[in-house]
Amino acid sequence: MQKQKIFLKILFFIVIFFISTVANNLTAQDMRDVVYLKNGSIIKGIIIEQIPDISYKIETSDGSVFVCLYPDVEKIIKEKTELKQLQQPKTIVIREKNPAVACIASIILPGLGQVANEEYLKGLGFFLGCVGGIVLAISNVDELAAVGLLIYVGSYLGSVIDAPVSASSYNKKLLKGLDLGSVKFISLQPNLSVKQFGIGTAMTYNINLKLNF
Repeated sequence: MQKQKIFLKILFFIVIFFISTVANNLTAQDMRDVVYLKNGSIIKGIIIEQIPDISYKIETSDGSVFVCLYPDVEKIIKEKTELKQLQQPKTIVIREKNPAVACIASIILPGLGQVANEEYLKGLGFFLGCVGGIVLAISNVDELAAVGLLIYVGSYLGSVIDAPVSASSYNKKLLKGLDLGSVKFISLQPNLSVKQFGIGTAMTYNINLKLNF
């Protein structure tokens, strides 16, 4: 009985770790800090250093670094980043999924292969299926133990089989959709120009597309 409790505790921590990892990937997005000063100024960037109750060091998108004293700060919030550094080229890398890596990952931990394929909810489903199966399998009720064993085996094998299949399917759809032959990546070169006139300012923006073979 004592070993069963220890096992369940370990399993609980594994579940929490897996769920937190999936949640972080699902909610991950480009965010920046917005610092409102009491004098009315607003600084937008990333807080790279914080000394509690003393100061904040903020780096803006152009590389400038500002230091604000804690008493001068009114509030700090998070917001989604806007299009920034338009003068810099942006490269979109096209990466294929690795079926072998996905399969091995699912063998090590059910659902991990789906996470490697960036199918986080599917991976979480397989993982929780295995966890639920284990909990039922170690119960003292024979009927539940048999059902739990079936759920565990089904979830485990499902994860192992699905991971490489999904990776291969993704790669086929990627190549079919792009139809770029041996293209390795797409380079987008934003071009922003601003012209001053007597009555105002005109801004033009375009993107140069370059395919690298």
